Amino acid sequence: MPDTAPSAAAPLIVIDLQTGMFDGRFDPPIHDADVIAERARKLIDWARKTGRKVAFVRHDGPAGDPLAPGASGWPVWPQLG
Repeated sequence: MPDTAPSAAAPLIVIDLQTGMFDGRFDPPIHDADVIAERARKLIDWARKTGRKVAFVRHDGPAGDPLAPGASGWPVWPQLG
């Protein structure tokens, strides 16, 4: 059976943890937003300390949407570092 454990060089991919999902300006924040952000930040810190690359993938909403590219909700949540 092949080894399926992630290698020491495997990147961390962070998906859709954007400002508009946490700040509550347009919609209520996601459930347990503070807990999710803290856990994600710790994982991101660990990945960086161990020399792994960290990639952030963002949802692109349509024009006028809080998650549209360039909108205030589109950037990665700043608390994630």
